[in-house]
Amino acid sequence: KTLRLLPREAPPAASPRRSPSAPAALGGELQTADRAAWQKYRCAEGSVEARYYKGSAGPEAQIRYKGGILTAAYSAAGSDEDLTAFSDGTQTWTIGNEFGNDFYKEGNGFLVHHEQAEGIDGTEATVDNLLLHECTPVS
Repeated sequence: KTLRLLPREAPPAASPRRSPSAPAALGGELQTADRAAWQKYRCAEGSVEARYYKGSAGPEAQIRYKGGILTAAYSAAGSDEDLTAFSDGTQTWTIGNEFGNDFYKEGNGFLVHHEQAEGIDGTEATVDNLLLHECTPVS
């Protein structure tokens, strides 16, 4: 597990159920949640499944991990030209952005849990706990 302290001014990705600035073609032709297929990923720590679909405000993802399901909206704040992030504010699933039009082909996945903690100097900080990394799609 990797821990990293961030200044309070850098909150974790976008709030749940909001999808600010999601590019129109991001993820390609996404299905609705009830029709979206699950993609299995092999990670350094085991496996996880994810599916990507058209949410009410843009792309969303659901991640099956350790018996639970994380539902997360596209996060413009956590995404850049190399990565696409989905966050519920507490956890963030991030995949590569090599194939921009097809989330299901993307590798380099990782799952992070964000926690609030008191920093060394007494200020509040966000601690990122890496849960999964090196996740690649299983064909």
